[in-house]
Amino acid sequence: MKEEDNTSKGKLVYLTVAVFYTLKGAEQTIKDLNLQRRLRGGRAAVIVEKDLRGDLHLQEIGASAGKGAASGAVLGAVLGVLTAGSSLALVALGGALGGVGGKKARDGSLNDTLLDQLTAALAPGTSAILIAGSRALPETVQAELRANGAELFSAEISRNEIEQMQQAQSEGRYHELTEKLRRSVASGAAAQAPYKKIHIVINPAAGKDEPMVNILNRVFRPYNVEWDVSITQKFGDAEAFARRAIEAGYDLVVGYGGDGTQHEIANAVMGSKVVMGVLPGGTGNGFANELGIPKSLAAAAEVLCTSRKLRQTDIVQLKDVYFIQRLYIGIEPEQQTSREMKDKYGTLAYAITAYQRRKAQRQVIYRITIDDQVIEMPANKVYVVNAAQTGTGIAVTGKFSHSDDGLLDVFVLDLKSLETISAAAGRMLNLSAEITNKFFWQGQEITIETEPDQPVWMDGEYFGRTPVTMKVIPGGLSVVVPGG
Repeated sequence: MKEEDNTSKGKLVYLTVAVFYTLKGAEQTIKDLNLQRRLRGGRAAVIVEKDLRGDLHLQEIGASAGKGAASGAVLGAVLGVLTAGSSLALVALGGALGGVGGKKARDGSLNDTLLDQLTAALAPGTSAILIAGSRALPETVQAELRANGAELFSAEISRNEIEQMQQAQSEGRYHELTEKLRRSVASGAAAQAPYKKIHIVINPAAGKDEPMVNILNRVFRPYNVEWDVSITQKFGDAEAFARRAIEAGYDLVVGYGGDGTQHEIANAVMGSKVVMGVLPGGTGNGFANELGIPKSLAAAAEVLCTSRKLRQTDIVQLKDVYFIQRLYIGIEPEQQTSREMKDKYGTLAYAITAYQRRKAQRQVIYRITIDDQVIEMPANKVYVVNAAQTGTGIAVTGKFSHSDDGLLDVFVLDLKSLETISAAAGRMLNLSAEITNKFFWQGQEITIETEPDQPVWMDGEYFGRTPVTMKVIPGGLSVVVPGG
């Protein structure tokens, strides 16, 4: 669609502000959409970032002083309000915004409602792209900005308003607006936090040794969210605490711990309207890796306070229980990796335990029904994978698995069959060899039977013994992830 130039109709400058509720959302969007190139043609544009202390950082990305004086005057007026008159902030732009210079450019008659919206929206920890030009921003670009998590504000600034900005002498109106900005800083974060009540279930036996409550308090305080914690002592506590939080009216329930803790939180939120959050605190944190959650606790907590983006990930149901990552069969409870091993060796503990138990594993006959297909063969272990990522960042089924594809991945391991081991290794390493397609199947409903019965584990927790039947629920679990 061709851009429309409405200068002849008296609409000299179009102002568009895209607000992102993350500190680096604006900068990342500029890169993702290649906006610096696409905003050429007489437009003035600025990235504004407001850090957690409320300080603004500006970066000019659009027209130079010689190309967009009127557009620059509009942005100068807006920035004058947002920076509470900081001439240093404007000078930092190097005069790139033509028409910005002195108090005249910072006073004017921009719509009061728009300025109210902007000062409230730009809370600590947010960012924005300010764009002004003689042509309306194309609808396609606006749609792309929204898709990247932006909230859009816009105004049409007339020639008369531009002249008022450039000629006004009185500072009275300017001081009124900047005082409104100062008042908004105290309440803006609370107004913009996507989740007002957050409950965090902490597993103190998880793999990380860090002052988690202090870190959480430091991150949550600027956003004025209501939050509290519960501490688990044994398996089952996390799910119970999460259910109580849901009943108490919390709108975000979060697990701090490893995959076992996240497994319990997921079971609690299923069937409710409450969203799940993830704070990585375990040895592996495979589910957190799958979702792209930052490894740092502070950064992950920041996501809970700023991101409105949800990942609709698949979840798997066995009777009235769910798992989020993997189910595997063939390891007796006494052969499982101990807490002591995890504490001592970290993720390496899993490999050590696997090597130690290789002689103890028995070969049995597995009968696996995948939708309408039946596979019967000897094996030591069978895996059913929904989310493939591990704590090391390696996916157990490589490029074959996606946690939102509506499919489950099944593969077998037989220590007496070098082919099954080579196929599994090839998938993990993303090799292109033909063998990687062997001993691997996909489907939506899986039944596994054995003779004799075998132990079943879900997300690292003991479930029971075979036979088992499970089905995938596509997009059944909503989890907060980094984004807009």
